[in-house]
Amino acid sequence: MGMEEIIMNNNKGMLIKRLILVLVSLTLLLPSAYADEFQEGIYAGIRGDYKTALEKLMPLAEKGNAKAQRNIGFMYHQGHGVKKNYNEALKWYMKSAEQGNTKAQVSLGTMNQQGQGVSKNNKEAIKWFKLAAENGESMAQIKLGMMYYDGLGVAKNYKEAAKWFLRAAEQGDPAAQVFLGRLSMEGKGVTRNYIQALKWLTIAEENGNKIARKIKDLLLKKLPPEHVSEAQLLANEWINSHKRVVDHGTFKKYESTVGVFPKEYLEFSQEEKEAYVRGSMDGGYIFLNESKNREYKIIVTCLNTKLKNIISVASQFKKSNMKHYNLLMPWTLSTLMGQLCDKNPVEGYPEYKSGTVGWDLVELSRKSEDKTKKSWEEASNKISKAYIRGAIDGGVFYLHGHFYPKLNKYLDCLSEPKTLERVINMFHIIPVTGGELSSKDIQALLVLDAQRYVCKEVFK
Repeated sequence: MGMEEIIMNNNKGMLIKRLILVLVSLTLLLPSAYADEFQEGIYAGIRGDYKTALEKLMPLAEKGNAKAQRNIGFMYHQGHGVKKNYNEALKWYMKSAEQGNTKAQVSLGTMNQQGQGVSKNNKEAIKWFKLAAENGESMAQIKLGMMYYDGLGVAKNYKEAAKWFLRAAEQGDPAAQVFLGRLSMEGKGVTRNYIQALKWLTIAEENGNKIARKIKDLLLKKLPPEHVSEAQLLANEWINSHKRVVDHGTFKKYESTVGVFPKEYLEFSQEEKEAYVRGSMDGGYIFLNESKNREYKIIVTCLNTKLKNIISVASQFKKSNMKHYNLLMPWTLSTLMGQLCDKNPVEGYPEYKSGTVGWDLVELSRKSEDKTKKSWEEASNKISKAYIRGAIDGGVFYLHGHFYPKLNKYLDCLSEPKTLERVINMFHIIPVTGGELSSKDIQALLVLDAQRYVCKEVFK
């Protein structure tokens, strides 16, 4: 199994991923009007509306915004919303890269390496990879390590390759962790050390790299039990030291103000239960969408085919069959999905087709109105609130299990008095303000947008 296969397995779809930026990490260093235009362009890209994305981002790119330039370059590079044009892609990547945008620098390096729009030039590729790598871009560190490993544009140097792989691995990149495992097994660039090799492969597997498991199985046959135990201990120490600890008091505060526990969920009407479950699934997806990996394939495939089953089973929950009764509802729903979902994902990256749009919430509100004989406004508010709390809980559940350094600050804002009420109000206002998001979009996007307005400090 070659090094190139490892990086391709770990980062398949990585170029697509670059356009869909994680909204919780967007900076607002631009003037506010520009920031809004940039956000709207990114939202359009998330929806696959590349025409609108181009309309919003191009003026910013022309005014010198490096992030917008990088995304415009990507659109020309991949042919999203425009005819594929490597020369245009190079032009915009260059403008962004010269301002220090590390992702644009990686893209420039890749185009030079692959001969896209220019003659193949590994030395030029190394120049751009090194610039980005020295500024902490893990993808650049991996690509630079590969250049040294294969001797492309530079003399083959395993020690230098190991140095760059280590930097990316310490940032949590599973592909780099597999590379380090391989180098430690082979004694290339580092001292041959099977315990260190198993440590890095174990960490990579924990981070979702399936090739790590295959190599690890081969290594386990060579090692005595005591060495396996030592490697596992080292891996656990690394994993624990690289986790951002969620403050217990902050999380408890969130649980008591916004989060939905099974006890409260069981008191919901059937329509509120469905709204909450839909929200929880959509809220998790909004963040999962950034990571086109095996987890994405399994969950999106499951939701596209099994959402009705999940809603049906969840609507019949009783205290006796809820395993995580003392945890927020997404923990119980996650267990249910583990029981219903196929663990062998489809090839490729399926489109999320089960997202909740405005009409779905209208239908639930109508059912609730008919059953309870309450006013439309009261029924609609209950359904919206259940969905919104589900979307927030689902997002928190995802971020809790992944590397998100601002989680405590995010939870703090959500737990403030009136925050939930303000998010609910913004959720209803956004579709009628003339913005890009509407009732036709996945409603969790509106929930996230509402949080962006209410918790502005978190999104800086």
